[in-house]
Amino acid sequence: MGTLTVQHIDPNRSYVTGGDFNCMVDLEKRSCTCKQYDLDKIPCEHAIKVAKCRKIVEATLVDPLYTKGYLVEAYTDPINPTDDDLIPPADVLSQVCLPPAIGKQRSRPKMKRYLSAIEKAKQFKRKLLKKKNQTMSTSNPPPTSKEGNQSPRITSTKKVGVNKPPVLQ
Repeated sequence: MGTLTVQHIDPNRSYVTGGDFNCMVDLEKRSCTCKQYDLDKIPCEHAIKVAKCRKIVEATLVDPLYTKGYLVEAYTDPINPTDDDLIPPADVLSQVCLPPAIGKQRSRPKMKRYLSAIEKAKQFKRKLLKKKNQTMSTSNPPPTSKEGNQSPRITSTKKVGVNKPPVLQ
């Protein structure tokens, strides 16, 4: 959108240049050659520019249907349905309406809560380790260092999926 310039033809009509294309605005008929003002009944950019040049309030150019008074007037009278609309036809009254037949669910019952993303990842990792018959450490593994002077950190490990009784000596 470029700069719009207004050329007054008469008290109601103006020619607007600039922007996407040039338009003729008629404030009395509330129309513009861009047809946006004609369709929406709300001033387009050309009509607003003409109103500003002529020092007219833009709100007066809007169709009265968009005003607050028309909105309030639309809801003043209550709209009640007629009694004829409430009575169903005789053929509908004669039919018996039964509730839907619901049987027992055939699949496994759903869990009571959904797992978080972290819990799903842990479950997946355990499945992979179980397939390889490895253990999963409960803490992070010790960092690998190039110096041999440091003692390795001891981590507790537990076997995943293997239930063996403790060995007594």
